[in-house]
Amino acid sequence: MSNQFNMLKSYKPHQWPNRLAHRLMTGTKTILMTGALIILPYTAMSVEMDLSALQLNGSASINNEVLRLTPAQPDQAGSAFTKNKLNINGGFSTFFNFQVTNPGAGGAADGLMFVVQPHGPDYIGNPSYALGFWDGTYDRKSVGVEIDTYKSGVWAGDNNDNHLAINTQGNLTGWAMARVEPSFQDDSLTWYAWIDYNGSQLEVRLNQTNQRPNSPYLSYPIDIQTLVGENDAFVGFTGGTGGAYANYDILSWQFVEKFAPIIPEVSGESCEQETAVCETDKQTLQQTLDDTQAKLAEAEKAKTECQAAQSSTVINKQFEVFARQNSISGGTGLDTGLQVSTGQHLVMTVDEEDTWKWAAGVNTSNANGSSAHPITKLGATFSVGTLVASLDGGKTFFRVGTNWNSTVPNDGVLSFYYWDSDSSNNSDSVTASVQVKSEQAQCQADKQALQQSLDETKTKLATCETAKTDTEAKLAEAEKAKAECQATQTSAEKPAYLGCFKDQGDPTSTKGRDLNGLMWSSSQMTTEKCLQHCQSQGYDYAGIQYSSQCFCGNTYGKSGTADNCNMPCKGNAKQICGGTWANSVYDLSGNE
Repeated sequence: MSNQFNMLKSYKPHQWPNRLAHRLMTGTKTILMTGALIILPYTAMSVEMDLSALQLNGSASINNEVLRLTPAQPDQAGSAFTKNKLNINGGFSTFFNFQVTNPGAGGAADGLMFVVQPHGPDYIGNPSYALGFWDGTYDRKSVGVEIDTYKSGVWAGDNNDNHLAINTQGNLTGWAMARVEPSFQDDSLTWYAWIDYNGSQLEVRLNQTNQRPNSPYLSYPIDIQTLVGENDAFVGFTGGTGGAYANYDILSWQFVEKFAPIIPEVSGESCEQETAVCETDKQTLQQTLDDTQAKLAEAEKAKTECQAAQSSTVINKQFEVFARQNSISGGTGLDTGLQVSTGQHLVMTVDEEDTWKWAAGVNTSNANGSSAHPITKLGATFSVGTLVASLDGGKTFFRVGTNWNSTVPNDGVLSFYYWDSDSSNNSDSVTASVQVKSEQAQCQADKQALQQSLDETKTKLATCETAKTDTEAKLAEAEKAKAECQATQTSAEKPAYLGCFKDQGDPTSTKGRDLNGLMWSSSQMTTEKCLQHCQSQGYDYAGIQYSSQCFCGNTYGKSGTADNCNMPCKGNAKQICGGTWANSVYDLSGNE
């Protein structure tokens, strides 16, 4: 058990009835704030503590179970610091996530800071561009990482409206600055921040997910112990608003009293979420695609049937209709024997020069009849000499004349009649040409609509195919992200890096070495190879030195820390494998 482990006993646990989900950490003093909780796990069970472990100053408050440094109101300054000092000697690591919400009409202003200072838990500066950090003096021992959301001017240390900066001595003149994209003004985003100090270098990372970036936004050499003036300090946050404003909220916070970069735990459920969404989108699109293809097939079939029906003629005949024998008055209708159906297309024509006679040959007309002599019979009125037709054996009639071109009004057998009031003196006949087509009225009427539907369906199908392709690409990306997410989840369980430590002793053996259990060299040395080698031999610690040497042991650190672990590994130049007589040491036991 380390000395850092024992220091936790100065904190008294307080029960808080509203339990939230926590992450258990052991073996090192950690502050983990989740919602309105600060958790300091120092035994096998997590200890729940209320926010009395932090002191809130100025506008700082607890709002909906998160730490709100400032409300969305003008000219606010707020801060929150640990009531007890934490050890910063040799380094620290912290991880928190935050939001900037409900910005005013002038945008979100001015920002927040993570601060290390020795003065007290009640430390607070001015509002506006001072961010609750600067109190008007220039010699306040402190170090802050500024998250600035508003450009106040060069005089306030602001070169742009969306940046990170490292500030010291209580003022806003940044030692280092980096512009951030996308904008903090987007209040739909949740930001995740990692700040790591190894005793000589301060690094700041940001992301919109809890995936720790490989490269920092800011990296700057700095001696925080000297700037703060002590090995222990109060740590926390400040925030400020001016004429423009926003809510500045800390959603969670984790702090470790040594340089041990934090990889947040990732639940398997969150790893699956994006892939599941893409799978659902793909299934929905596939269903739409299938439905569209079915409609397209139906439209193609209907169009084909319509065109076939339009071009197929069932009957094309001629009939001689007599003025006397087929008279409505004294004769019988000419039964054509043609069975026609509702919706069929019927064309009946008579040559206009073809005539017949009535009144003993005194009056002559064609099939249109004599308009000067209308006759009403059997509930219908037509001109004498008109060619009429019936589909129900002479119960009802409709005019044919010299031309009738329309759809059949109802099912029946077609018969023709000469319309008159006295057939005794009628003579002569006319020839009626009859053409019956099987194209139904619906086909004729909807032909254009069917073509339009066909065109629209084809367009929709093409769009759906494109959307499906896009979704499959997104699914591939989601599967890749899932794999990376699961890799990150696994990496949270990897051996922890403990720091750089001096070595001495026999250059050719483990005699007198800091890690004196086993020594192994490889021209293809990597961090993983050394760690796996020592772990397979049952050792608690592994150390990598001089790019290619691996040492294993159950104790470390007897010669103190070093600052020259800066040599790339022989087998992976992107990794660090210690330095000259300096080990990059990793914990394999899980006890640190």
